[in-house]
Amino acid sequence: MTTKGFAKLAGIAALGCSATAMAHNYTYIDALYLNTDPDFGEDYDGFGIGGAAAVSPDLHLFGQISDQDELERLTAGLALNHNLQPGLDLVAGASFESVEIGNSDDTGIGLRADLRWLVPDTRLELSPGLRYVDLYDDGDTALRVAGRYGLTPAVKLQAAMEFADDADTVSAGARFEF
Repeated sequence: MTTKGFAKLAGIAALGCSATAMAHNYTYIDALYLNTDPDFGEDYDGFGIGGAAAVSPDLHLFGQISDQDELERLTAGLALNHNLQPGLDLVAGASFESVEIGNSDDTGIGLRADLRWLVPDTRLELSPGLRYVDLYDDGDTALRVAGRYGLTPAVKLQAAMEFADDADTVSAGARFEF
């Protein structure tokens, strides 16, 4: 191999390593405390567990189950994650949604689009996004802002706020990546 050929190969390997070093992980478990403030009635407090499992480099399954007083919710879906540049991914997905509030329940669909940005030279990840959920014959769009701080490469503290037409939700917890 010539010196020029070796230099090209080394450059390609370096680019691959830097992209991998800043790549997002799509196999994880979340443990969350949630507070939902609907436009009607009192707040709902409780806990949730969620996660994701990568099925290919660009595709992952995701889900979450939560129990907040009278509000119980299940989300399960499939999402595409596309790397826009090192440390910045676009994530778009669709989900099955199920909710039970007291004696009333419904199922529907959800759509989501998020950015996941690793802030350079920090342990901070920011994730703004949009959510749409169609339940009770009423579509609801939400703006979601989330942040994660890496305690270790596999453990992150996280917090999120979601502002929707019908209810606002705040969550805090930890993410365990695999």
